Amino acid sequence: MSLLDYEKRFSTLRVNRGAANKSPHKVAMLQAVMDLVESGEVANNRFYFDDNLRSHFTKRFQELASPSDRNNPHLPYFHLRSEGFWHLKVRPGQHESYAQLTTATSPGVIDAHIDHAFLEDELFELMGNQIGRELLRSALLVNLDDTSIRELLKPKRGGWDWLECEFLVNDYVKMLEKELAGAKYNKSAHRRALQPRLNGRSERSIEDKHQNVSAVLLELGLPYIPGYKPYFNYQKQLKSVVLSYLAGHQKLVAHLHVVADTVAEEPEYYDRGWDSVFESGTSRAHP
Repeated sequence: MSLLDYEKRFSTLRVNRGAANKSPHKVAMLQAVMDLVESGEVANNRFYFDDNLRSHFTKRFQELASPSDRNNPHLPYFHLRSEGFWHLKVRPGQHESYAQLTTATSPGVIDAHIDHAFLEDELFELMGNQIGRELLRSALLVNLDDTSIRELLKPKRGGWDWLECEFLVNDYVKMLEKELAGAKYNKSAHRRALQPRLNGRSERSIEDKHQNVSAVLLELGLPYIPGYKPYFNYQKQLKSVVLSYLAGHQKLVAHLHVVADTVAEEPEYYDRGWDSVFESGTSRAHP
């Protein structure tokens, strides 16, 4: 399966629906699994129902849970099997008993029947890729209630929200593609067209954020728009949006890597002026 196939499956999880909210348990468990992969704590596609997994689950669960939700990691650990990409390795001699189970009533049921859980190999490999992992994390949020999504996407201490960043990144890439193709475009016209889709942002604020995108692309080893000199004090959320966008546009990523390789081999072809990139303006904070 492709990354986008898994993205669709992550965004349509079968979650329990209570009186007011959707259960966050499966979302929290998959986030915990990705945390373990990202940190390198799991490198062999085996997820044991141990204290480490439960600790990561609890951290993620507390970020998502409503007052009526209960911290029961054994439930998503068992029921994720219904999604098709999460598999349970049954302990020797327990297959008959396991076949009779319709749920895990306690952690003891998991300990008695399951040695470990594992993902489809392709999905495990995708989780090891930063771009893939960030796209899958974003997809998981779709399973939550609209009010929960808005609250989760709201940046700390104010600033640009997720959707604003998406609009801006999409606009930046359109200009970058024109830049690489040698086509004419007007940065000011792009900013003015983008402005109504944002939350009252000034043209200067939009320009600053475009420069933040340049910084993200530079860190990823990808070409950026020379007219938007990189500013590195960007929101962590902005980088997640860039990674998510790139994950959904693999042909563009491949093209950007070709351009980056060309630049590396022929530096005179596309002189970025590296010394001028790291100027005093990079210390400015951009909300």
